[in-house]
Amino acid sequence: MIARSYIKCDVCGSVIVVRTQIGWLPGYPIRIHCAKCGILISGNCIQDQENVNFNMHFENAQELNYKDVKTIDFYIEVSGELLTSQIRSFEEEQDEYQLPPFFNALWSMDDKGHETFLKFKGDILKFLYFIEHDWPFVRRVHELWIAGRTEYLAEQMREYLPKEMFPLNNDLEYLRGIHQLFLIGFQPVLHKRFYDSITKTIWENILSVSKQNSNEFVKLTEFFNDKGLFREYEKRVYGILNFFVDKYQFFIPVIGLTNYKKQPDLTKNGTTTVSFNDVKHFYLDCFEAIGEIITLLIAYNNLKYRNSHMKMGESSFTKIKDLNDYLEMKNKGNKIKFCESNEIFNSILVLEIDNGLRNAIGHGSYTYDGVNQIISYYSSGKNEKGELEKIFLVDFIKKEWDMFQTIINLNELLYQTRKFYYVTHGIAPISAKVFEQSKKQKIGRNELCPCRSGKKYKKCCGSKT
Repeated sequence: MIARSYIKCDVCGSVIVVRTQIGWLPGYPIRIHCAKCGILISGNCIQDQENVNFNMHFENAQELNYKDVKTIDFYIEVSGELLTSQIRSFEEEQDEYQLPPFFNALWSMDDKGHETFLKFKGDILKFLYFIEHDWPFVRRVHELWIAGRTEYLAEQMREYLPKEMFPLNNDLEYLRGIHQLFLIGFQPVLHKRFYDSITKTIWENILSVSKQNSNEFVKLTEFFNDKGLFREYEKRVYGILNFFVDKYQFFIPVIGLTNYKKQPDLTKNGTTTVSFNDVKHFYLDCFEAIGEIITLLIAYNNLKYRNSHMKMGESSFTKIKDLNDYLEMKNKGNKIKFCESNEIFNSILVLEIDNGLRNAIGHGSYTYDGVNQIISYYSSGKNEKGELEKIFLVDFIKKEWDMFQTIINLNELLYQTRKFYYVTHGIAPISAKVFEQSKKQKIGRNELCPCRSGKKYKKCCGSKT
């Protein structure tokens, strides 16, 4: 369903016809830059699914009655779920009878087309349900854990996790419970490779290095625990999760691009749910978090390839001899450069770090063209110094999406490492007989897991790992 509305810019008086794709979201943000004066027109679309009705509210523009519209200056398509045509001059013959944006998106997706779109829709609605109904609970559990208030955790989580699989009687079991709740909630936004590749790589290679040099492996876990880095990294991850949940609807149309076979022309297409200022700080936060947490990844590579978690590999940074030297490095971009080799733990990173873009945002050496959705920046961090570079807003958000997935993967490495720390320091893990009992109940591999994670049994408690 498509709805037309007309808005008049409060600054220059330009009239814009807004062609809205009425989708399945209950509401979403709207960001439009006037093509004449450049001012940001922000607003919200609220949809009443039951009564097939919607309302749009704008700042810096007034909605007009169709009868009062004499001339139309610009045309734009709006969608909360999909990329759409950017704002451009109105052309009556062309713009009176355009196909809905839905069809252009559907035709650009992979060979399964409509099935892929329905999966995309289902994942979004599941995550929005989690945000509204369960995230406040999951958030406070994370906050209690990070604050060290474990005396409240068992009571808080008991309703959600079955006692036989999650006894919640020590720090190891609290950690397992929190991790399970995280997986339940964030499953719809995890990378396609998370279960099939990332977790497998992490698990198998941790087992490998633990057998290769068990004493050094224990020292690795103690190093990060004794320096308080486990807790510090968890705080970093929680901050990223909290921002992502709060701003999730900004990202939806760009997340959908992961399903596209044919990528859209970004000189003509863009997003109407977000402007650069809405998400620029998320890039900085993700960059800083990755620059901190990859110390753990580096330690594992050191252990696997140099038989000591402290011994750094060869690099252009000749003064960085051991892990303590690495920790003292201030420049996060330089720290990330240590992950450019093909050492196995680097394979869990899903990103192409742009240190220049980070410098530009951090030092304000950029401009944003909201009409064409282009960020122009100087990677030196200083205006007019060096070559001016450009990136489309959609590509920028794709970088943020990859960085978010990388943080999720690093969080899995963090979780497994802390779990091993507890086990190697005297906390006995739950008996495997509990899970064997689940198998005796003849649960089908494709049935929902009895722990209520929402995942299939083969992907959860029934997996080999």
